Amino acid sequence: MKKTLSFFIIVFLFSNMLLSQALVFQKSYDFSYDDAAHDVIATADSGFILLCETRNENDIGNILLIKTDEDGEMIWSKIYGADSSCHGKRIIQTIDDNFLIAGSYGSQAYLLKINAEGDSIWSQTFPNEYGSSLNDVVELDNSDLLLIQVVFLLPYSSNIIYADAMGNIYWTIPASANESKDIHVVSETEFYVAGFNGIVNYTHYILTKYDILGNVVLNKVFTSFNGVNLCSAISQDENFYMAGMHENAKSYYANIIKSDLEGQLLWENSYFEIAWSSVTSILSVENNKIIACGVFNDELFILRINELGDSITSIKFNEYNMQQGNAMILLDDHLLIAGSHFNWGEGRDVYFLKLHLDTLSTGIEYPSVKSESEFVFFPNPAKNKLNVQIPAKFHNQDAELVIMDMKGNIIIRSKNKKEGKMEMDISDLKHGLYFISVYNSNGLFISGKFIKH
Repeated sequence: MKKTLSFFIIVFLFSNMLLSQALVFQKSYDFSYDDAAHDVIATADSGFILLCETRNENDIGNILLIKTDEDGEMIWSKIYGADSSCHGKRIIQTIDDNFLIAGSYGSQAYLLKINAEGDSIWSQTFPNEYGSSLNDVVELDNSDLLLIQVVFLLPYSSNIIYADAMGNIYWTIPASANESKDIHVVSETEFYVAGFNGIVNYTHYILTKYDILGNVVLNKVFTSFNGVNLCSAISQDENFYMAGMHENAKSYYANIIKSDLEGQLLWENSYFEIAWSSVTSILSVENNKIIACGVFNDELFILRINELGDSITSIKFNEYNMQQGNAMILLDDHLLIAGSHFNWGEGRDVYFLKLHLDTLSTGIEYPSVKSESEFVFFPNPAKNKLNVQIPAKFHNQDAELVIMDMKGNIIIRSKNKKEGKMEMDISDLKHGLYFISVYNSNGLFISGKFIKH
């Protein structure tokens, strides 16, 4: 049952004061017009490795690794893929002190092993006739690997792969979730996989427990709402927290659910229900408290909640026009977030920040309300479909919606529907930043930006 949000009991804080107390560093790294971090890991020398994407001079997506010191200063960078499309989703450190990167190479799932200097040791692909990618990789105590392979057949499907330390497959099984996201190992003989089922707007969280032979032990689909699962976490008290966004009659809102290990729903809660918002990463911390980050009104938010789902703290980062946190890690008393930020005319850059964790323990800063007259489009970033809600002042008149690339070239033109709502097919657009505007016959216009990924 949906709980009453604690946002209605608000302690107002000056956002810049809270941010200045929390912030240790914030860094930006620019390699091309379209860069973003998707994962981050701490290294033994007190530094970090950011798993990123970039684009080469031929506009082909490549894997970008950025190695930094403890202060976020870049030590080295490496690019993988050259003239072949190459993307990374997850990086982990292995028992032998090397690293594994899971993602795709060309149109196939791809696993790359590198050393601490970023040099390639070996790589392995997992072919599928429809094309595929790896969403996650986990190393077991015996150095064997569990992998999630997502197959690009509409609707998507997923496979769970069990492989040896070199990526040679022992077994492969179809996953219960259409798009599986995360693997969580809970014992030597059992693991969980979290993801979502369904197509487009009619999707549901799903949690499946497997034994080490790939047999389904438990399968739970949460059907009380329409949602899109973007990430998941298992807490120290051995409950699951799955997060993303859910749909209601007006928009999509940031959403978190909690279940026990038997798939029993303990609570579900929504946040920032005044405009489009989404959770993109979630972590469990001490004393059953959860930290989530995501996007609200084109800004990065960090949200801390208690074991009942009530908000403890919410802060925003709005130094840039648009920000997104894609991955978080906890290190001692600090929270680190890696993602991307956007600036008008400058494209997308890698973003990395470090915060004092204890500063997030008290107070609530409520986000400003987005006016009903403003331009709303979601999800952002978008993959295949972009939902557009045109402001009321453009309704019932001759209005035109235009999408342009970063060079000002018009890519899509469409007439406004009277009800002011549209679903646009953007599947053919290249990855990158686009500008979207609405014009009427009197010269009135409103505009914004979105990312195609």
